[in-house]
Amino acid sequence: MLGTDPFSWLWHQFVFFMNEVWQVYFIHFRNRTLLDWTLFFVPFYIFGEVPRYLVPAFTLAFARFFGMGKSNEVEKERFWATNPSISVL
Repeated sequence: MLGTDPFSWLWHQFVFFMNEVWQVYFIHFRNRTLLDWTLFFVPFYIFGEVPRYLVPAFTLAFARFFGMGKSNEVEKERFWATNPSISVL
């Protein structure tokens, strides 16, 4: 391998590779505007974060509308009759 030990050759290949990778990424990151980054990340936010808040809200609304998930008043009264010492929020 070019008259050197394998580790030295491998290290040089790695350094040259990382230099090329750095140059490619630097060119791509440097030439982007704030609008480009915003338009790139907005779909990730919409499809990633928004369902986390909207799906439970709509599920609860539909469940209440169709009569599922109603509270049991007898269970509540039995619970409060025990005078719990922990604050229940």
